[in-house]
This record gives sequence, structure tokens and C-alpha cells, in this order.
Amino acid sequence: MRAKTPSNPGRWTRRAVGLVGVTALVLCACQSSSPISVYYHPNADLTAFQRVAVLPLDNLTSERFAADRVREVLSVELASMGAFEIVEAGEVNLAMRSNSVQAVSDIGPDLIKKLGQDLKAQAVVMGSVMEYRERQNGNLVIPEIAVTLRLVETETGVVVWSASDSRKGEDVWARLFGVGEESQAVSVRELLRDLIDTLFA
Repeated sequence: MRAKTPSNPGRWTRRAVGLVGVTALVLCACQSSSPISVYYHPNADLTAFQRVAVLPLDNLTSERFAADRVREVLSVELASMGAFEIVEAGEVNLAMRSNSVQAVSDIGPDLIKKLGQDLKAQAVVMGSVMEYRERQNGNLVIPEIAVTLRLVETETGVVVWSASDSRKGEDVWARLFGVGEESQAVSVRELLRDLIDTLFA
């Protein structure tokens, strides 16, 4: 039986091209808008780190609790990897108070070594929350997050890994149709997962 020829081949061709174009746009939107900035120490050996403490993050934003929120999610995501034992945040805070740490900027190599001894941690995670806000875009509320992290060996104070990235919580569907934007919590979690993935890459 002979196949029926479309009455208007040009119309079908235009639809097919349009579908391919949208599909390509979706695939591009799923990729990071910019590569993550990553540094590895050439002699880094993560297998030497069994217990890791996540220190309070430096808050460079106008959102008062941004660093606390990001730190909490970071601790959960690191623990979920199963590579390290993560020191409980309350224990970390107590050790910092015991060592009279007033600000994250006060933490130098000597203090990192002392905290490592007190917490029995071979490394600490430090970093900054550089952006943490929600931007209005028409009917959409778009979260914008930027974080930098580093893993520091407590015995030597050497940075063995650092990574920095940013994320805007919208996808192609949000831009095209006004739906599909991420919540701020989801954006934070996905950004931190992307950063942590580079640690174990």
C-alpha cells in the first residue's frame, strides 16, 4: 500500500525544524552557563581524610542567614557522599568558641591546625557565599546563588581543593513560557552538588 504524501510538505518541514530547534535549546539550557573554576593540589590524597569539619562560611551577601543555610545544605550533601565522616555543626561551633574565634576571617593556618586537633579532623571545608538573592523577572522569581569552597588539610594548612560556581534558578521553559523556575533551596542544593562532584571527579 502506498504511503500517503502530506498535502503540504513545507509545513511539516518547518514543524520538524522548529521541534529540533526547541530540543537543542533545551539541551543547551541543561548545561552550566559557565564552567566551574576548580583547583586541585598536585599531591592531594583524599583517602587520607576520614573526618572533615565544615566551618561557618563567610557571608558576602546582604542576606543575613545566607551562609548558615548554605553551610547546612553543604554538610548534608557532603555526608550523603559517604566519603568522609562529617563533624556535627554544634561540635564545630563549640570548638570555635573554645578557641575564641570571633570571625571566619580570623581563621589562619595555626588555628586550622588547632581546630583539627580538637575535632580530630584531618581537613576542614571553608568558603564564602558571594551571592544569595531572588530576582524578579516578570511573573517569575529567579534565585541567584554564587559559592566558593575550599578543602584545607588541618595538619599543614594547605588548600588541597577549591571550587567556585554560580547558578541562576531558571530553565529554558521558564524563559520561553514563564513556568519551571527553581526554588532557592533547590538552586543551592544543585549548585553545591555540582561543586562537590568536582572534588570526587
